[in-house]
Amino acid sequence: SGRYAQKIVVRKIGTAQVQFVQYVNVAPGTALQATIWARSDTPLQGKDAYLVLRNADNPKVVYGATELPLTPEWKSYTVRGTAKNVKKVLFM
Repeated sequence: SGRYAQKIVVRKIGTAQVQFVQYVNVAPGTALQATIWARSDTPLQGKDAYLVLRNADNPKVVYGATELPLTPEWKSYTVRGTAKNVKKVLFM
């Protein structure tokens, strides 16, 4: 819906992973769609970026995921899925 916005700036990525997580309450069986706008001033140099929807109680269960081939230009990325029998989803 575009009702919420968040700005995240990463100045440097070291050897470890970086994760940004938002918990979202949903009704079981809800069709999910998450869209972000992202870019990277510099190449990620072998590091991958993903947009993922997971089960909050069992994060191994993935409802949707997409890789983000970041470029210096702003681009929208969308992931879709369905929350099956859960009430809380991780937007990562």
